[in-house]
Amino acid sequence: MSDCKSPCSDYYVFHLIHKEKIGGVEVAVKRSHACINEKINYRVYSIMSFQSGEYSYSMFQFFLDLIKYKRKILISSLWYSHLIAFIFSIFSDSWIAFFHSAAVFHRKDRFGKAIAIWFADGFFCDSEATAKFHKLKNFSLIPYVFGSAITTEGRRDIDFIFVARADPVKRVDLFIDLINSLRKEDSSLTAQIYTDDNIDTLLRADQINSLDGYEVFIDASQSNICRAMLRSKFFVSTSEKEGFGSAVAEAINSGCVPVLTMVGEPINYLDDQTAVYLRSSNGFGKDEIAKITLLLKDTRLRTQMSGEAIKRLSTYGNYTDKMVLNIRRHIIQTML
Repeated sequence: MSDCKSPCSDYYVFHLIHKEKIGGVEVAVKRSHACINEKINYRVYSIMSFQSGEYSYSMFQFFLDLIKYKRKILISSLWYSHLIAFIFSIFSDSWIAFFHSAAVFHRKDRFGKAIAIWFADGFFCDSEATAKFHKLKNFSLIPYVFGSAITTEGRRDIDFIFVARADPVKRVDLFIDLINSLRKEDSSLTAQIYTDDNIDTLLRADQINSLDGYEVFIDASQSNICRAMLRSKFFVSTSEKEGFGSAVAEAINSGCVPVLTMVGEPINYLDDQTAVYLRSSNGFGKDEIAKITLLLKDTRLRTQMSGEAIKRLSTYGNYTDKMVLNIRRHIIQTML
């Protein structure tokens, strides 16, 4: 039940995602939907699913609710959702397109985003980098930051953690190359991979043969991933395309030192004093290997770097609060 007073209480907000899975969009929605719904009438729909899930309603329920509720605001995330929102925006009061990445991934993604840019009534972006890439000047910033740091002084017995969907653009192969190179100096290094599907098709034969030295978790719960981050020294993102980087933010707030490629929003708030950047053409070189090796041996320096990264991240504000604030603003603008 929403506690939002008029005019917000007259409107229902339908947030369209593809489906429930591991990914920044889905994790953010899962973590925030209950709190948002306490303040506004907020419902999430998995438009590629015919059954309701853990935190979202089905496509069939979306059609029913379009008829049931009179005043509606649509929010679309990702290309397929943009197309569905465009088609059914005629039955809603307004449509907000939410962009989550400073990149275009394929032709369908390019087409869906082009439709959204041309026809949506408003825009949410996860970062300044995303807005700049899509050349959006009027938008609301909704960063992937949840709460404050939850670091612990407990033992960090996992050396490296990788969290991303099984997608070529996330470059799990580069992560494995990095760890295998570091293991030439120290074969005892531990590494965990969290993803949503089998990664064998993304790897070379020699990398597949080395997977026995990795713990691979498919469709792990968010709580298990968070616990693993609290036990990890480094979080590695080898993605070729990124927006705000929700997993990066989560890892930073868990006390991990981030190891990153030069993409997305992190390059706007992290520097060489707060992260290890993979700058070489193949992802990493001798300088990166040397810096990580030094940090592995120096707990004090790692703690200093991760603490400064937390301070930089904290300037962005909170995803849930900004969603509620900017949805309310959009509703008021819609009524004018």
